[in-house]
Amino acid sequence: MSKIASLLAEKHRLHKLHIDDPSSIRKKQAFASIRRIVQANLRKMQDEWLSKNTEETQGFADSKDSKRFYDALKALHCPQTTSSSPLLSADGSTLVTDRYPGGKPPFLG
Repeated sequence: MSKIASLLAEKHRLHKLHIDDPSSIRKKQAFASIRRIVQANLRKMQDEWLSKNTEETQGFADSKDSKRFYDALKALHCPQTTSSSPLLSADGSTLVTDRYPGGKPPFLG
């Protein structure tokens, strides 16, 4: 298990303990402490990732490789395509993946 995965597992464990016993100051402090550690590690990982991508993009610009430069910019800054997530049916037993059972929205007739 990676370091961040083990920290997240510990954070979730401590959060559950804190929720189960909200009057415990010790559990609240332990949860707050691990939350700070996890946030700091995630920020550090994000900074490292962004620095790596920035250096790579700058390398493309320096070598005048415009295609790879613009592809790198697009990957970093352009919105990703989104798709709709399936929903649970009203009774919670099945996933509803078809938004409109008849194939078209009801307001289109």
